[in-house]
Amino acid sequence: FQGGGFCSSLSECATRASDTSAESVGSSTSYPATMDGVGVYSSNPQINPYFYDWNRVYVPYCDGFFFSGDRDSNETISSSLTLHFRGRANLGSTITALKRQGLSSATEVLFSGASAGAVTILYNSGYLKSQMPASATVKFAPISGYFHNGPTASGGTSPLATRLQAGYQPGVHNAIPIPGNECMNSGAMSSASCLLPNNTYAYVANPFFIINSALDSFSLQFYQSQNCGVDPFVNPSTQLDNCNSAQILEYNVWQASFMADLTSNPSYSRAGNGHFIYSCYEHANSENDDQFRMLTLNCTVRLNEALTRWYQSSTSTPACENTLLPCTPNVCDKTCNPTCRLDGTQSNGPAGSCSSVGQGSTCSASATTQAPTPCNNGGNGGGSSDSNDPDSGETAGIVVGVLVGLTLIAAGLYYFRCRRNSPDQEVSLNGPSIHQPREVFTTE
Repeated sequence: FQGGGFCSSLSECATRASDTSAESVGSSTSYPATMDGVGVYSSNPQINPYFYDWNRVYVPYCDGFFFSGDRDSNETISSSLTLHFRGRANLGSTITALKRQGLSSATEVLFSGASAGAVTILYNSGYLKSQMPASATVKFAPISGYFHNGPTASGGTSPLATRLQAGYQPGVHNAIPIPGNECMNSGAMSSASCLLPNNTYAYVANPFFIINSALDSFSLQFYQSQNCGVDPFVNPSTQLDNCNSAQILEYNVWQASFMADLTSNPSYSRAGNGHFIYSCYEHANSENDDQFRMLTLNCTVRLNEALTRWYQSSTSTPACENTLLPCTPNVCDKTCNPTCRLDGTQSNGPAGSCSSVGQGSTCSASATTQAPTPCNNGGNGGGSSDSNDPDSGETAGIVVGVLVGLTLIAAGLYYFRCRRNSPDQEVSLNGPSIHQPREVFTTE
């Protein structure tokens, strides 16, 4: 499923629909006659070693709300522009058409998509599974769709929830309830609260492999008013090189918050699931060829290999066996995973060169999210110096120390949960989960 953000007001949707460029996500008038598959739907076995010879379907995105809009009436904006909010009908018609072309006899199906495409499969996984043959293996691999609704750096509320609240309303997309959405069907929280992807993930019943950056650049635009990271679509090799120590530490706070949210999610430890979480400053790049084949965690496990390993695993396989976690950027080596740069720097170098790349399966007692490397008067390990920063080394050390402590505690708790759980039994930890029923929106 194609990604491309969403619109939460009639004016935003009108702007999308008026876009006739090749990158339009609001109208089909500029769709190309043909396209080349990339990443998980590439036909090149060097890039996509397991799925390259599958039947592949690319579903363009033009409804502006994750294939969930469901208005009977249209909205006339001008004599030349009428808006249609029929994403749910488009989704159903697409599946029906594909069944006539062979999907009804499929034995293996992988649904994927990036950004809004990832949210689409999170919202609609129950419905999509119900439309597949009962005997088929059906799994889901969303890319850059686990949006963490954390507070801003100044302690304010992220506008993500507010925008979703505005968009689902009857006067715009009329998007809820979503048929087959397990979160909404559970009644544990309001349907509006289930629109937050992390809440939806807590209730999914089908196997998921979450591919996501803990430093997702789209999410971080809501967190900091001035991002120091370079747009990864312009130059992925720069990453956080332009950030000073204070900004790096702010990003570490966000990453710690993201990881706490993810690892406390009930689906994080659910058998059959898996996770490939990295610390690259990017959004949705993992659907493209370079990052799909080059991005590496645990020194040797590339993204395309990790996805294959998870897909081939049984649904009873503990999630920790298919979970890879990120390293943490630090004030001297600002991009702790060199494969984030997509410049040919690989993690399979000389012995010892893997120490800053990230950690692997959390089934191992020694595997944790990697701690930041402390700087020693101007940097080490090839990282750039922040000698002109006004930050004091003592303050940075305290903040980093707290982050390391929290990270190690979280990893230790997950190790306990992973080792104690059988595939059919979950052991809940003491203390309230942030995914217990809670209201995010005031009205539905």
